[in-house]
Amino acid sequence: MSYSIMQNTNEILQAYCRNMLIATDGLVYNEPYIFPDTVSTKSIPIKLANSGNSFFESSDFLRLYPNPADEYLTIEYKMPYNSHKIIVEILTIDGQNIEVFTLNGEWGEKIIDLRNYKLGTYLIRLWSEGRVLDSGKFIKM
Repeated sequence: MSYSIMQNTNEILQAYCRNMLIATDGLVYNEPYIFPDTVSTKSIPIKLANSGNSFFESSDFLRLYPNPADEYLTIEYKMPYNSHKIIVEILTIDGQNIEVFTLNGEWGEKIIDLRNYKLGTYLIRLWSEGRVLDSGKFIKM
């Protein structure tokens, strides 16, 4: 009966039944592996500004995950309409410049290979037309 409930429900009830079956050896379950897609970009929803210049005041131009990161860091970005010269700058916590690269398009996703980075905390800045629009921190494990 638990197996039937697990197959025919969603979210929390499904999770409870699956966990109960796994705990009682009624089900063998392996989490799927998800590898980063370093070839293409994926679309993300873009929030539109309500009025005036409020979109520029938003601090939601940049998302970083997973954080902390081990081998790869995914950057999702969305820029104001008609942004040019979009640059990402990665710095050590001391301010030493590690990497600088440009982004194509006003929105998208970029995967950064962290395998050659040392363990520690890093800063990341998103620039457009000579000014910083957003910044964040990430930890390399």
